[in-house]
Amino acid sequence: MAKKQTDKSEKVTPMVRQYNAIKAKYPNYILMFRMGDFFEMFNDDAKVAAQILGITLTRRPWGDGADMPLAGVPYHAVDTYLAKFIRAGKKVAICDQTEDPKKAKGIVKREVVRIVTPGTILESDILDDKAHNFLAATCERKAGGDGGAVWGLAVADLSTGSFEITEFSGPQAARQIFSEIGRLQPAEVLLPDALRRREGEWLDPAMKTTLSWLPETDFETLSARRRLLDQFQVQSLEGYGAEGLDAALGAAGALIQYLRDTQFSVLRHINHLNVYNPSDYLVLDFTTQRSLEIVQSIHGGGRAGTLLEVLDHTVTAMGGRMLRGWLLQPLKDTKAIRDRLDAVEEIFNTPTLRSNLEDCLRKVHDLERIISRIGLGVAGPRDLASLRQSLQQVPTLVDAFSGRKGGAAAQRNLGENTLEVEPETNGPKSSLLNALRDRLDPHPRLLSLLERSLVDAPPYTLRDGGVIREGYNSDLDELRNLARNTSDWMEQMRQSEIRRTGINNLKIGYNKVFGFFIEVSKGNVANVPPEYIRKQTLVNAERYITPELKEKEEVILHAQERIVELEQRLFEEVRNEAASRTRSVQQLADAIARIDCLFSLAAAAIAGNYVKPEIHEGDGIDIRAGRHPVIEALQSDRPFVPNDVHLNNQKDQILLITGPNMAGKSTFLRQNALIAIMAQMGSYVPAKSAHVGIVDRLFSRVGAADDLARGRSTFMVEM
Repeated sequence: MAKKQTDKSEKVTPMVRQYNAIKAKYPNYILMFRMGDFFEMFNDDAKVAAQILGITLTRRPWGDGADMPLAGVPYHAVDTYLAKFIRAGKKVAICDQTEDPKKAKGIVKREVVRIVTPGTILESDILDDKAHNFLAATCERKAGGDGGAVWGLAVADLSTGSFEITEFSGPQAARQIFSEIGRLQPAEVLLPDALRRREGEWLDPAMKTTLSWLPETDFETLSARRRLLDQFQVQSLEGYGAEGLDAALGAAGALIQYLRDTQFSVLRHINHLNVYNPSDYLVLDFTTQRSLEIVQSIHGGGRAGTLLEVLDHTVTAMGGRMLRGWLLQPLKDTKAIRDRLDAVEEIFNTPTLRSNLEDCLRKVHDLERIISRIGLGVAGPRDLASLRQSLQQVPTLVDAFSGRKGGAAAQRNLGENTLEVEPETNGPKSSLLNALRDRLDPHPRLLSLLERSLVDAPPYTLRDGGVIREGYNSDLDELRNLARNTSDWMEQMRQSEIRRTGINNLKIGYNKVFGFFIEVSKGNVANVPPEYIRKQTLVNAERYITPELKEKEEVILHAQERIVELEQRLFEEVRNEAASRTRSVQQLADAIARIDCLFSLAAAAIAGNYVKPEIHEGDGIDIRAGRHPVIEALQSDRPFVPNDVHLNNQKDQILLITGPNMAGKSTFLRQNALIAIMAQMGSYVPAKSAHVGIVDRLFSRVGAADDLARGRSTFMVEM
């Protein structure tokens, strides 16, 4: 008689069976599987994790006599390990327990609650405060006639809620769009499977980005458009100027679908679509960026030795991100440039304004990322406390523009006994500063709610308790009082019952078997009220309970548990109220970031002894006594020798620069490129005077091995 075949899957434990079922849905991800206080990884995931994270690889019984490799990390430190996975280019699926293990019948329910990829990071410990973490998507559409292809690009930052699209068309469209991707340097790029055969054709190998391939259907225009209409809750995309941009909409729809698939939550903080045209800005391709070391040094890839390091005096993280964007996307609109320069000039010339702005901005947290975490429902108590502190600074920030005194900073010492006090003003003279001041909404109702509901210094997580302020909710206050003062409550109830019944020796007690009880001596049993329910008979006494006592028992015994649940509910109500104001808080954050950028440029101008450039509509550049801003800042031990440049499209189109090695040829070339970038972003420039016509594109590929900050030329390095 043949033995009955037993399926191998029947031999494994229920937990392993559950793990295998979930892992089958996410085969290309590291699955972090929550078990108690640890996130465990099994089999090949465990081997990879042990190598990347530097943790011990162990083994666990499989259930059929075999063992499975196992590696785990504490759940409370998961952010640290996520960072290592992301830096290694891995994607992670986080599988958490979705029910209380104490209440579970059988195996605890578990589900993947979030997927983390390089372009979908939210953890502040992983993100660079002063750089965007972009997720990009691109796709191609065939154009009619001989127009070639149309390429669409969508770019979002999940951590801030920014979302932009653009298109390129014509024979050079493919090169243009990947040049734009090079400018943005996204952490991750989404591409349709059809482009996989052309992988490696466009992206510069020096770009550190993850490519993720998606089905063609994710980029289909009609379904993508429906996704966007649903995302923004509108009937048409015409208000965003996006109708008819089929390639860009296809990319945007795929990007939104990817975010929905990875976040498992409503993306309420992505509520606006910006359509931009790269031709409105000075074009800086990736090679030029690297050569000029605008935001990244060639040697090491950090900020040290870059133009960004010299100009970045921003006080807030969101201001730092915006300044980086201004540097990589200088303006071509002369009015917009002059508006920025006028604003910088006013801050430059007004010490009180400068001092007051800095004082206020130092107390403003990263509103963009805070409100994004709130919108995604992952913000903790300290996020809301940071939002509260930031909103508290808004009225003071408004006052700073009104010329109100900032104390000693408003006075200038002119001599031993002489002080000059800056006069009061009614507001800034700059139209841009006026417009930004008018956008500073203090959100009084939201601020009042945050002040009433949250304690001054809340704990990091809700599970630590003590988040909601005393007096905010009477039920919570009562529970806390019960948890703290059970003996006081028992005595108060005893006195109340003595008065009600006339039984002077009545007692209220508690034991683990019977819970709370009222004890009455045998001689007073006749005086017991009818609502008393006999619970236990003793030799000399009877013990009773009442509906009120039973209710209080339930409350007291489960007070701490109910405190946690009620605090959770109250906190979520407050967080949801803040989330309902996501768009207006984002607009406030944008205004503050712009103010911070203008402050930063004024501070850099003072530190570097820069001058205000003259921007004109012509095609000439005339710079007198120009200096290289980075070299001058880094080599302060010896003066930089200034030099002039005069170029136009009539007689002086080309300059032929000659000289021996280390004579400064590359320095001169890059210096003038950087001055043009600074002028068009709205910054003062390192020169005696500068008259700059609008530049539409810069090319720089000189001295591939130059290290100007250290005084090394390509020839010297090669030798």
